[in-house]
Amino acid sequence: MGGLVSPDQASTTYGAVIDQFTFGHQYLKNNFGYEYLPKTGWSIDAFGNSDVLAWIYKKMGFERHVIGRIPFKQKEERREKKELDFLWQIGPEHQKNEIVTRVLWDSYCTPYEFDFEGTFPEWKYNPKQSPPITNENIGKRSKEFEEILLKRLKDTAGNDLFFPLGCDFQYAEPDKIWSNFTKIINYLNEKNEHHLHLKYSVVSDYFKQLNISHLPKYKGDFFTYADYDKSYWSGYFTSRPTLKIAARQGEQWARVFNLLMSIFDKEGIDLTHLHYLNEKYHDQLGILQHHDAITGTARYYVVDDYIEKYTEVLNDMLMEIHSTLNTKSSKNINVEQKENLYNYGVVNTLGWGTYSLVSIPNPNGLVPDYVMMNGINITFDEVYHQTFVLAPFNPSSMYTISIAYKKEEKDNQQEANEKENLIKTLKDFPLSSCQNYRRIESPHVEVYFDEKTNSLAKIVNKQSNLEFNLSQTLMYYTSYSRNDSQDGGAYIFRPTSDDPTPLGIPTVTVEQSSYFIDIIQTFNDWAKQTFRVYFSDRLIEFIYDIGPVPENTDVISRFTIDNFDNDGSIYADALGFKFVKRNRVKHAKVFAPSNYFPMQYGSFIEDRSTQRYFSVIADKSAGVASLCDGCIEVMLMRRTIQDDDKGLGKKYPMNDTSIIRAKHQLLFGLIDDHMRQYIKTKIYQLNFPPTVLPKPLASPHKGNLLKKELPPNLHLLSHNPLPDGKLLLRLSGLFDSKENCISYNATFDMSSMYPYDTLTQTSLNGIYELNRVHQLCVGVEDISTFTVSKRS
Repeated sequence: MGGLVSPDQASTTYGAVIDQFTFGHQYLKNNFGYEYLPKTGWSIDAFGNSDVLAWIYKKMGFERHVIGRIPFKQKEERREKKELDFLWQIGPEHQKNEIVTRVLWDSYCTPYEFDFEGTFPEWKYNPKQSPPITNENIGKRSKEFEEILLKRLKDTAGNDLFFPLGCDFQYAEPDKIWSNFTKIINYLNEKNEHHLHLKYSVVSDYFKQLNISHLPKYKGDFFTYADYDKSYWSGYFTSRPTLKIAARQGEQWARVFNLLMSIFDKEGIDLTHLHYLNEKYHDQLGILQHHDAITGTARYYVVDDYIEKYTEVLNDMLMEIHSTLNTKSSKNINVEQKENLYNYGVVNTLGWGTYSLVSIPNPNGLVPDYVMMNGINITFDEVYHQTFVLAPFNPSSMYTISIAYKKEEKDNQQEANEKENLIKTLKDFPLSSCQNYRRIESPHVEVYFDEKTNSLAKIVNKQSNLEFNLSQTLMYYTSYSRNDSQDGGAYIFRPTSDDPTPLGIPTVTVEQSSYFIDIIQTFNDWAKQTFRVYFSDRLIEFIYDIGPVPENTDVISRFTIDNFDNDGSIYADALGFKFVKRNRVKHAKVFAPSNYFPMQYGSFIEDRSTQRYFSVIADKSAGVASLCDGCIEVMLMRRTIQDDDKGLGKKYPMNDTSIIRAKHQLLFGLIDDHMRQYIKTKIYQLNFPPTVLPKPLASPHKGNLLKKELPPNLHLLSHNPLPDGKLLLRLSGLFDSKENCISYNATFDMSSMYPYDTLTQTSLNGIYELNRVHQLCVGVEDISTFTVSKRS
């Protein structure tokens, strides 16, 4: 594949996946040349396979693809029909893209009877079953291998068999493999009893003999993966959420670093050392995308190593960015520097302007006196020992928020007196006229809480007067751990019951600021959530503080809407690029696990009879399900103390005792032409918000990459400054042709946004030049990549 890793396809996002392939392919091109660039996708161990990744491979110039794990029933059907080779229809329908694909007959590993290295003592290896080939046993052993080949040939349409040799951790002693298999190959070729001819090959040799015109076609993906009827690999969608949070935040920091480096480059600053550190940063961020990293399916000491190495390069990059800003001159910002004045850099990486709430922790208990942005006084509020600012941010730009703190610190009595003036309990809100509901109101929404349960009961969109009888609660499943069948573990979600247990009635406290009201619900010593109503937006937010959870516990947040008919389906995103309709599986032996699907950014359900939709978007990847009509549940945290026998080993169960903070935002309204535009825009605003640099700057700074914002149907996916002085610009078309009225091929004049000399459209990884252009054109539901030579 040529990337830094073979990526997961359930927890990663398309932007992060493309970036790690781009860095890998650029390295191969620069150090070995074009002839060594890959042409084959190789996803033999990913726990489910996405058509979005196959499409990404195609757009990077790949010609073929090999996958391993697909749901067991589908694999059985493909063997029976001799359809292990097929044409995978991928990408937007109007493009009619296909990639020829092979799914492995079984595992990607050589049968354990022929594990001549003895790699798997913890699994199936038995030295008596896999002796080396000798003159005495070569006939018997060759016959055993021939029988395996003939069995697999029965399920193959053509005369050639794709048979992989190797497995995890193998080829430490390659001579053992080559010498023994060479003896078998020579013996069978000489004997020729079944007219078999064996030879060592590369992957492309197999694909050259395929008659592509006769291959069956397939459209869709291969989730949720199961290797038998009680073993659904839907646990890893949520396992080890600290890794998933690090990867998501790391993606935003990569955007921040790339934007600031592009701004520095425009100002003539030497980027040599920053390029070196940025490459190290992307190496570690790319490694997090591995299908045994972000998935949470590594042993605990490997997880710790992932986090440690990533944190080290993140801090190195932040220090160098901070140093560069402190040595460059400050332009056109007049702020008198004085004691207790702190300058914080804030970066908006989106290609659109945004009106966003930014929070900055107050140092050492100091109290803000006044706040400026780029030298202009602005309003602010203080709550939770943080300074909050609601302000407009131009596209792809850096601002400075300067906070002047009072010389005296706030004492405890002053803080207590201020809290006395705030609403403190639900009973301080007005009572609804018809039920025992307390009403919380903003300019955009009304929210009703049930006094008896201290929980959400109803939400109302004030603009449309649309009501949802919506309840929400934290619940948990107990993981199956009887050791007599399939246990739950890092890979496998398997509860003892399909009916989760509610955590009970929470205690409630209330905090308020000029920008929001928080209803803080505490369930126990390991589960708390904050329900936030914003005054500036109609979205509603849940902030979860979870952990350490009890042993063998899978924690979920479940949302339930009365009288909502979503016809057994839910839409969840695929690699964050597009929404895929997932239909409820009703007759599986394990109901809940078979109906959990991956969600990178968000999901929604639709009631076509009333034309309503309800959406949950998230700041980290997780498993999502709609187990009943009107329901969405998202898994938040998992802890199992037994292994599920899928790779970690019994000594290393996923005994995750971490504490996490995660965030969901709720979007709801009528289904119309702008619904998905609204959901996707909010997804990017949640995951790529204006980001505060952690250390104060010596003086204020500002800068920008783009002179004006992108059209609303284009997302600035990445903007990577290259060592040769060019900019690698990647744009994503957000809306497909079925979605809304602004789904058009976006063509616009780049010179009005960024001064350049030449503009070249390339393959997705920036490797192959396609054509010189004078304008940027991006198709609907598509991604386009350009190299930009900046104007001197």
